[in-house]
Amino acid sequence: MRQNLLENDLKNVSYQSDVSMTLNNLGNLLSDMGRIEEAKQRYENALEIYENLLATDSDNVSYQSYVGGTLNNLGTLLSDMGRIEEAKQRYEKALKIYETSSQPTPTTYLTNLT
Repeated sequence: MRQNLLENDLKNVSYQSDVSMTLNNLGNLLSDMGRIEEAKQRYENALEIYENLLATDSDNVSYQSYVGGTLNNLGTLLSDMGRIEEAKQRYEKALKIYETSSQPTPTTYLTNLT
């Protein structure tokens, strides 16, 4: 239902965020089920939406966190697939986002770095 709402109202950031969260969660589930390629596709879809949201509001700490979390999930999956260099790139990008987002409120986001 949210996917249909998103397609009919592409500017609704709430729907975009909800769809992205669901795609990310589905990626987690598919990964746990061993359906790695499907999980990768869901993470990449979620990441694309989250990055688009972040591009429209680059100071939004929630969007920064969502992008970082999805990059971490994708990095873990790529690592499990033996694609170490790609995983490293995702982790480094997530770390950069977390370090940037931790500037205004360090106690909130530094926990994501551990």
